[in-house]
Amino acid sequence: MKALLSSLLVLCIINTAPAQSGDDKIFLKGDQVIEAGGGLALFFHSKITWKGQDTTYNDSTGSIIFPVRYQYALNDWFGIGGMFRFHNYIEGQNDESQAVGFDLGARADMHYLRTRRLDFSGALGFGYTHMDWKGNDVSNQHFYGSGFHFDVELIGRFYFSDHFGMNICYGRIIQNLPNMT
Repeated sequence: MKALLSSLLVLCIINTAPAQSGDDKIFLKGDQVIEAGGGLALFFHSKITWKGQDTTYNDSTGSIIFPVRYQYALNDWFGIGGMFRFHNYIEGQNDESQAVGFDLGARADMHYLRTRRLDFSGALGFGYTHMDWKGNDVSNQHFYGSGFHFDVELIGRFYFSDHFGMNICYGRIIQNLPNMT
């Protein structure tokens, strides 16, 4: 199965960050930022290709996510790094199916507004994605597959202290799962 899932992601993460260097701005050359947390995401799916036939439909789901990101500041405004994101999709209240997935990839962030407690950036990411869906009904269906993902995000980071803050992220994720079976 080849599935192209266009997803809109809205994310709120509690994160950790390294101690600031005493400068009046966040994210300086050489900084290493590690973010770990949990949050909620909303996904809107619009196209599926199943056994060579395109099907256009609109569907949405929520997901409880657990992301971990690392970023190294190449200079005061640009960083590169990696990410891991686990998804536990929220199914309808009468649906006892279970869907989980994860993304593993690389990313680049451009920090365009930085203050002592505020950091706004844009990010591009790509990498490997995997999804596993199990139905819990009469047919007991099971679908799983892997492929690649590409995402674009706008991120606002609000630091409450030198080590603790919150992210709000708005982005678009495109997943291609060509071998979904």
